Amino acid sequence: MQRYLRLRRGLDIRGVYASRQSLGGTYLVLHFRPNGLENSRFGFAISARLAKAVRRNLLRRRLRATAQKLAPTLSKMDVVVVARPGALEASYAELEEELRRLLARAGQGGAAQPPAG
Repeated sequence: MQRYLRLRRGLDIRGVYASRQSLGGTYLVLHFRPNGLENSRFGFAISARLAKAVRRNLLRRRLRATAQKLAPTLSKMDVVVVARPGALEASYAELEEELRRLLARAGQGGAAQPPAG
């Protein structure tokens, strides 16, 4: 993923969480806010509690590849993608479909949703 598409500063990531706009799915939770830039930026949060580093990094690479593919079609926003435990067992196609669906809902002004469960 190109550097300009990444959320790298902690201040930016905390700002996305502080916006309190989120959408949840089976495998992922999306936190987002408009950014006023020319492009969307992404950050990924995958807890060490989910798995060892090798599996977490595989999941992160899959999510980055999907986000890079979808980025040109998005309204301009900052997005933090948080993986849920089921994401490790999900196929690439399932992750891509869920991320696509959540990003589409967020781009339509999706309101904050209460946590599932």
